[in-house]
This record gives sequence, C-alpha cells and structure tokens, in this order.
Amino acid sequence: MRTRIATLIVVSALLVVSGCASLQTRSAFDKRAPAASGARSGDAGPDVRGAGGQAPATEATDEPPHIQPDRPDVTNSTYIVPTHLAQLETGARYGRVPVSGQSIATPVSLRIGVADWLEARLDTDGVTRAGGESPSGLQFAGLAVGGKLELWQAHRGTPAVAVQPAVTLPVGRGADGGTDYSLTLIASADLSRRTHLDVNYGLGAIAAGQSHFAQHLLSASGNVAIGAKWSPYVEVYWFSRLDPGGPRVLSMDAGAMYTLNERLAVDGGVLCGLAAPDAHPAVLAGLSVIVGEIAGHKGVHARLLEARRRGRQ
Repeated sequence: MRTRIATLIVVSALLVVSGCASLQTRSAFDKRAPAASGARSGDAGPDVRGAGGQAPATEATDEPPHIQPDRPDVTNSTYIVPTHLAQLETGARYGRVPVSGQSIATPVSLRIGVADWLEARLDTDGVTRAGGESPSGLQFAGLAVGGKLELWQAHRGTPAVAVQPAVTLPVGRGADGGTDYSLTLIASADLSRRTHLDVNYGLGAIAAGQSHFAQHLLSASGNVAIGAKWSPYVEVYWFSRLDPGGPRVLSMDAGAMYTLNERLAVDGGVLCGLAAPDAHPAVLAGLSVIVGEIAGHKGVHARLLEARRRGRQ
C-alpha cells in the first residue's frame, strides 16, 4: 500500500507541476459484467472510453475468465489488466452533423499489466473529423501516455477506487497543438449479482493555443449481465466545455458488449447528444483482444485465473 501511495503522490505532483490534471475522455469502456458472470472502451463521445465490476472473492468461478475491455463508453472502470498481459482495444464512431457534415473518430488503446494494482497505457482517438466534407478536415487526436492505479478493492459494500493520470502529447496535432494533462477518479461497484455501476470524475488542463483551460467530466455507466456472453450498458456523461469559450456538453449512449472467448470481445452502440454542440446521433463499434503475454510463461488463461482469484475479475 505504501508503494501505491508513494507512486500516486509522485504522479500527481508531476501533473500539478505540468499544469493540473486534464480529463481524458478516452475511447474507453470496461464492459465487464458484474460478479455473476463477468463481461464489459471505445468511442462514444467527443474524445471517448467503460464499466467493469469487481467480483467478490467468495463468488463462484463456474464461468471461465475472459477479457475485460475499457470501452466503448466514456466512463472507465477500476479493472486492471492482469500482470504481463497486453490488451489492444480499437473501434470507430461515425455520425452526421447537420450542415457541417461528418463526424468520425478511430480510437485505439494499448493496455499492459505492470503489477497487480497498476497498468500502463497508450490511448488515442486516432484520426478524427469534427465536421465538414473535405478530407482536409481530418486530423490526428494526439497520443495519451498514462496508466491506471488501483487504490483499493471493493470490500464490505464499499466501491473499488482507482485513479487514471495521463499526459496527451501533441503528436500529429500541428503547430498549434499543445499538451493536455489529465487525472480521473474512478469508482466501481456491483449493485447486485448481475448489475454493475461505474462513476468517473475527471479534471483536466486542456491546451488551447499557448495556454490551457480547465475542463471537468462527470459520467456514470451501468451494465447488466445477460448470460455468460452479453453485457448491455447505458451511460450519461457531462463535460463542462470542449473549447475555452464553448458550452456544456451532455450526452448519453447505449449499447452492448459480446464476449466471444477469453481473448476476444466485440461491442456496438448508439450515441445521442442531449445538448449542443454534440446534439446529433452517432453509431460506434469496436473490437478488443488480448494480444499475448509480455513476460513470463504462465499464459493468458493462467494470468486471467490468477486475477480472478485475487478478486480483480
């Protein structure tokens, strides 16, 4: 625990010195089903990512362990990728914006388990277009470098808690692009044997020319396990603003995660903005896969079983 607290203090200090913490509205969603059977990143919003549950240590393990993506919604879960496993999550979002044309994003996340309580990650919304029919409207969203740190697990009715710091580098953003800084607080809880809830609060310092502006995120995502494969979800999220002088953004999305096997899951959903400037529908879909083991000789299945025994899946 001392090591975790020390790591958190160092990371937080670096973010504050850099310029405060910025929201990473990651394409992410850990669509993991709750304790009963387990199941749940992706792109659902302006810069988007999931819901994951913490199965009680006493829960039966009749269902085989499987991949736990951090997509397709904005809200992330406290789930940590098992040690030495590499998990790749990718997807696409497409919408039609009135007057201005198309809105697209192609999010990609690479998550690597470093310790039982820590994962390293690279995230990007990839190629994006905010609107307009011209190919010149395409741009790269930048590359977020960060991680997720588990502070404590669910215990006696209290939720699991984690933090996710990130620094978004202006890779491919052009001369006017800047560096964003983010810190997101994550809470996850099982409401019943088949229902799960994740809540996020994010605070960010977002680059705008030569300066930064503060951005807040508040989101909640709930999902329910249907059998061993399906995990439908519903999410509502709010951004204080996307631009220095921009309005608040309120949106909701709904969809489902389908687990094909322990290494592979697919997802899909629909996004609907409830307030400008995101008041238009969009569709999203994605694929998540455990690409292999980075070190050691236990194998994917053994790593997932180990994580379940420790109450992390």
